[in-house]
Amino acid sequence: MLTDIEIEEKCKKFCSQYDERITELEGKVDGKADKTVVDTLGAKVIKMEEDLRNLAKDVSATNSKIKLTNNEPAERAKREKNIVIRGVKEGTEHPDDEIVKDILASIGMEETSPLEIVRLGKPKDQVVVREEEQGEGNSRNKGRPIKVVFGSVDDKRKALRNATKVRRATSTKFDKTKIFIVPDQTKLEREIDVDLRKELQAKRDRHPESTFKIKNGRVTRTNQTT
Repeated sequence: MLTDIEIEEKCKKFCSQYDERITELEGKVDGKADKTVVDTLGAKVIKMEEDLRNLAKDVSATNSKIKLTNNEPAERAKREKNIVIRGVKEGTEHPDDEIVKDILASIGMEETSPLEIVRLGKPKDQVVVREEEQGEGNSRNKGRPIKVVFGSVDDKRKALRNATKVRRATSTKFDKTKIFIVPDQTKLEREIDVDLRKELQAKRDRHPESTFKIKNGRVTRTNQTT
């Protein structure tokens, strides 16, 4: 597997050889016909350089994917007891641990004490937001996701199994309609999830008469109107 630096060096060497050839040909130009040949060859070299840059990007992306795949077992092991709670606003009068406690209580886990509760990503005051993005309804203002680390895999599974019960919450510390409890995914899992959702939307657009959903890592058709 080539490194990004090795790929870049090979591309530079290749392009340098063609630059030298162009210079040599230009030095031998005596007439208009020869100049046309050089110009044509130059255009071909420029196109080839562009193709090489695109190839280098593809190889680099493939190498990154391979690295993610190789690291996947360890990354999943680090997240096997974690959930992520989305939709909890920041900067309210209630600390995150109090809000998470109420959320867990709403899904039947009032006796469960997480080992860790932490916001993911940069603090809100470190994120530069353009003026036109500062509206109340903008997603940038919804608050960073909260990672919750449990003491056991069973607690994590229970939280995910009962996640929809949060819609029946009575706490006033959070908006129950905005809360989503999801697994703590690895980067590779997030990339796969994004691709699946794009595929799902594409199939819905192409076949509006049918219903599709994501199940077991695949986009499947659940019914079709005749």
